[in-house]
Amino acid sequence: MSDLKITLICSLPDPASVNIANNLLKLANWEKKSPPNNENMIEALEKFPLITESERAEPSRKNKDETPSIIYPFENEPSFITDVYEYGPFRLIYINGRHIFQDRIDKRLEFLNMPASRIVFLSKHSSKSGEKSLTVHTTGNPGDAILGGFPKELAKSDPEFLSFILNQIYDKNEKYGLGFDVTLEVTHHGPTEIEIPSMFTEIGSKEAEWSNDKAGKIIAESILAIEKYYDENTNDFNELNQFNELNQFNELNDLSVSDEMISLKNIPIAVGFGGGHYAQRQTKHLLSKKLLFGHIFPKHAIGNVDETLLLKSFEKSNAKVAYFDKKSISGPDRRRLTEILERNEIKIITDTDLK
Repeated sequence: MSDLKITLICSLPDPASVNIANNLLKLANWEKKSPPNNENMIEALEKFPLITESERAEPSRKNKDETPSIIYPFENEPSFITDVYEYGPFRLIYINGRHIFQDRIDKRLEFLNMPASRIVFLSKHSSKSGEKSLTVHTTGNPGDAILGGFPKELAKSDPEFLSFILNQIYDKNEKYGLGFDVTLEVTHHGPTEIEIPSMFTEIGSKEAEWSNDKAGKIIAESILAIEKYYDENTNDFNELNQFNELNQFNELNDLSVSDEMISLKNIPIAVGFGGGHYAQRQTKHLLSKKLLFGHIFPKHAIGNVDETLLLKSFEKSNAKVAYFDKKSISGPDRRRLTEILERNEIKIITDTDLK
């Protein structure tokens, strides 16, 4: 199992994650593989540990108001692999820990001879509003690290995969009449310490939705649709201009696409600024194929974005432009961000430019 794979991570304590994984197994002819033995997994955790209490105690790594309740030492947060399946360019891995604390999982997988080209975390989404939703997002902590990772650190985003999957989810949500909201979320929670592209795809927001089979099937189908356009030699999308060929794909992936998608490689990648947690304007521009998005900072987090974090977000997103949800950013913050972006010769795009 030494070849690079698109790696899908199922967390056993997460009912939505298990729902999506079960649907993946039903939709394709997966080959069951032997998981690493415990001795090797312990060694992998020793070499590439979860974030430890001593690391979080370092002044540069602490939250502003650090408390023991948000320290998760190894013995309280497992990261053992229980099952492994492979199909085409995919590897589906079951772990007995929670996703948000799986920092350095890319390094552990490589050490265990299961290297990943990119990681998709299958997950539940929780919200106080209880909205029924299907979401995708990149991980990172613009400010404090309450739920995994380090403060003011960002994981490497995966704008093309994220866009492809969200577009597929949107089309299938319509096709199957599920009626859930389909949306991007802004950058939030851990893990932050992942050096390959990664993303979360989630079912929200309560237990009834987490176990909804149709929701799990939609996300599973959306992920598997990538196979048609994925080149295992380059670990990237093929240079195809039209994605509506999905209509001619085999019975497994007999999926409809509402319109023809131009090559994702021709769409600019942006870092987003402004808006709420559910990035409504960014979602609209992504679904209309005007922009791809890496990291997105909502209006409530913009005060944390200094020049260091801003430039890091562009590097981790492979982005060339900044998108401003202009009306939701205060005047002082807009001027401060504009000064930083102009100093670094980064173009700013607003809704006016995208009309």
